[in-house]
Amino acid sequence: MASFGIRPLQTMDRLSVFQIAADTAFFGKPLEYFFEDRSLYCDAFCAYYVDFESQHAWVAEKDQQVVGYLFGCVDTQGMNATITRSILPRLISKLCRGEYHLGKKSALYLWRLGKALLKKEIPTADLSRFPAHLHVNVAASQRGRGIGEALLDCYLHQLRREQVVGVHLKTTSENKAACYLYEKIGFVLVEARRTDLWQPWLGREIESRCYAMSL
Repeated sequence: MASFGIRPLQTMDRLSVFQIAADTAFFGKPLEYFFEDRSLYCDAFCAYYVDFESQHAWVAEKDQQVVGYLFGCVDTQGMNATITRSILPRLISKLCRGEYHLGKKSALYLWRLGKALLKKEIPTADLSRFPAHLHVNVAASQRGRGIGEALLDCYLHQLRREQVVGVHLKTTSENKAACYLYEKIGFVLVEARRTDLWQPWLGREIESRCYAMSL
């Protein structure tokens, strides 16, 4: 029997899910390998799901502690518009006020991310077929216990109830266990591209992948 429970995200979970995101951001290792400011990273890459679409977010809880989460979005195009309209101006304002620390590591990462986007090294899905997407993450000490699969099951059932036609996610060839799980539950690799985004830290190119599933 599972020793954890799955429930919808609550406002009180914000700091817990942000901590897991930062603790595992570098291929399961802490964010500080490539980015100095946890607040900037979480505000840029996680805040949308908590502040604007928490109804599609789930958490795993064990011994009254959050040990994993799934951030979901049913309309990726709409999310991109919200980020441009609301989140990006907020980030710029805080950066100008000195509330973030943009160090050498994070500047290098953001420059290389922009370069990878311009070179089209980040694969994409057909949003007319797969409009929803997800990010799932589990605390390093709790992996291999079925938590990720349980979170995915809850979200996929929710999407089917809401009659969403398809969902996609992005990962890399470095996340071998995650790729195995996605394929096991029915996701199909729809695009893969070589990228040198992580070259300064890993010392090699890797494969950026996009998986999708029709619902």
